[in-house]
Amino acid sequence: MAEAARAIRRWKACVMGSSFFRLLLLVPLILAVTVTGGAVAPATASAGQGTPGATSGASATGSTQAQCGRPVGERAGAWLCMVTPAVQAQAARAADVGLPASGYCKISGCWYVSSVTNSEYSATGYFGYGDTQLGKVTLFFQVRLNGRQSVSRPVRFESTIGVRDLVIEGNRLYYDSDWPAGHPVSPSVFAHHSSGNVAGDKLAQWAPNGYKAYPPPVYVGSVWHQWSWQMADYPGTWYFYATSVLIYRINQGSIYHFGSDEELGQNPAGSGWNG
Repeated sequence: MAEAARAIRRWKACVMGSSFFRLLLLVPLILAVTVTGGAVAPATASAGQGTPGATSGASATGSTQAQCGRPVGERAGAWLCMVTPAVQAQAARAADVGLPASGYCKISGCWYVSSVTNSEYSATGYFGYGDTQLGKVTLFFQVRLNGRQSVSRPVRFESTIGVRDLVIEGNRLYYDSDWPAGHPVSPSVFAHHSSGNVAGDKLAQWAPNGYKAYPPPVYVGSVWHQWSWQMADYPGTWYFYATSVLIYRINQGSIYHFGSDEELGQNPAGSGWNG
């Protein structure tokens, strides 16, 4: 632990308080999700809960974006294809009319910072299996900071078709030169909420109070959420994860602020399927 702390201090000494800090995090971190043929870069599955691309239990057996460049009638296996950035922005407005006018939208979703202590994320996509489009999902979370404590509320999920065994997860990540995509903090602040079976067009939320975390102090962090669900008559579990805009510790003190809309870790959103 002492060696890790010294490494973080060395990294911070090199980059904090300088314009290079923004450069380090934004290039290549801003280019976090590669777009290829209308698909989000595949998530990298991990056994650890709360790690970007992580799953609770089974490991991913295939990318849900690999089929997105093909017509629906020619697709095979499970898939989840996100809409274009312009449509993401429209969907984000529909999800929360109070979002600020500015924002950063990619094919993997939209990030908004309405104040240094308040940010939102929204995403919309279509999922299916083989040549069958099953439904459209809309995902949303809002995070408020109070010192290093974060409260995610609401954390929402909505599908145009009924889903089974919906689980919403939350965690806090930290970032450094060894973990540009983020890594769960320790001691863990991972939590989850089971929503069970959810009918089509019914809004599901992390009830009653959302996800609250008070992590150990870190210089650069984020809030991570993941949604996973199953479908009757189809195998496996679809999942989608997203991280908030980066959170910065101010002057080594107890104040924490969000960065700008575009300040994201590597791979800030992605999806997968567990067979």
